[in-house]
Amino acid sequence: MIFFKRNNTKTWIIIILLATNLATIISFNIQSRKVGRMLTQTSTTNMPQHGMNRFLIDKLNLREEQHIVFREARQDFMQEARNIRQEMNRLRIEMLEEMSNTEPDTQKIELISQKFGNQHAQLKMLTTHYFFKLKNNCDPEQIEKLEKVFIEMATPEEGPRHRKGRRKGRGPHHNKRN
Repeated sequence: MIFFKRNNTKTWIIIILLATNLATIISFNIQSRKVGRMLTQTSTTNMPQHGMNRFLIDKLNLREEQHIVFREARQDFMQEARNIRQEMNRLRIEMLEEMSNTEPDTQKIELISQKFGNQHAQLKMLTTHYFFKLKNNCDPEQIEKLEKVFIEMATPEEGPRHRKGRRKGRGPHHNKRN
């Protein structure tokens, strides 16, 4: 009789352990997929993606020939920046995968981190060259306006694109009652 009780207890312990392990594995897979999707959707540049060309044309009061130069410069910049951001996303995923290994290789993680840093520096230099290309096609009054626009974009808490959470621009005290 005791034999059956011990086997029954052992069976239940094994079932519970298997269920726990299975739940952990499923949870890990779901979470890693979510992280992978989030990383591929993340943009690492502060430049607005849509309407920036129109915004600059209006803000700087560009002439037609300047408009053409700005549009071409923006297209070149966006293509190169997109390639860099894709590589940075690939490196992020590679780093996360290495970090999630049972025995992560810290030297490999450090190498990936250095590559990521180099890509980030390349993106910042690309942005700088883009700014200079635009600046070289502006008159002194337009240069002053252009510099202000770039400063606003470089400091998001002061810029037009800064948003906190999902409050949709209603201010920090929108949901508080007096």
